[in-house]
Amino acid sequence: MLRAAGRAGAEVRQRVALERLLVERGRVCGALVREEGRRVEIRARVVVGADGLNSLVARELGVARQGRLRRLALVAHLEGVAGTGDVGEMFARRGRYVGMAPIGRGLVNVAAVVPGTEAPRIARDPEAFFAAELRAVPELARRLAGARTVREVMITGPFARRSRRVVVDGALLVGDAADFYDPFTGEGIFAALRGGALAAEAIAGALAAGEATAAALRPYVAARRRAFLGKWVLERIVAHGAACPLVMRRFTRRLAARTRVADLWVGAAGDSVPVRALFAPRQLAALMI
Repeated sequence: MLRAAGRAGAEVRQRVALERLLVERGRVCGALVREEGRRVEIRARVVVGADGLNSLVARELGVARQGRLRRLALVAHLEGVAGTGDVGEMFARRGRYVGMAPIGRGLVNVAAVVPGTEAPRIARDPEAFFAAELRAVPELARRLAGARTVREVMITGPFARRSRRVVVDGALLVGDAADFYDPFTGEGIFAALRGGALAAEAIAGALAAGEATAAALRPYVAARRRAFLGKWVLERIVAHGAACPLVMRRFTRRLAARTRVADLWVGAAGDSVPVRALFAPRQLAALMI
């Protein structure tokens, strides 16, 4: 994607860190960055904050907001995990879960998502905490006996962030910088790409009409809501269900016995089926009866 952007005419500048936004008369007009040890001002008609979960752009704009569901994720690549196939796996315990996904060449991406209150224990020894979380899952204990970590444990979070506003005069937010609830459904890449396309349409329209004021960028807000409202609802249902093993166990058993309904839920999580299809009376009845 980076190479494609360059071929399309974008100026690609790497190893550049944002220090702060430039604001004049209440309007964002660029950024002050650090590049090769120097401070450089970059002027822009529109600034796009696509800088992830802990977005500095969102914080600079004063719109970052932390939700109530504070979770952290520890992620690493493991090799030698027994019994892996070509599908992802999720293992839920009360208030936490472990996800595994094969990524090729015998490697498995493993993530342990835990309550934010575990931060002090994680800080003391992330690797030991991660290993203990995996061993605590009964289904994984034997499968991980011969596994080893081949990429250091990375920590991200806390999750459940949502910006109060995604557009201001001269700037907008996309992807995780705009909102991120929980990684269980794994929709982050799709949301970033789809959100980027919606942002591009809104920016083009605003600039064609004059300048990128918050009012001119407002179609982006409506477009995001149309595109993602269903997924926002699904994320919250699944995330809260994952925190309660009894609920999750009952739910997955129902899906195992009703493969057509299961296909709908998987399709909705993968953005190939509209979320509203899950809540049709017939589908809800299939889960309850």
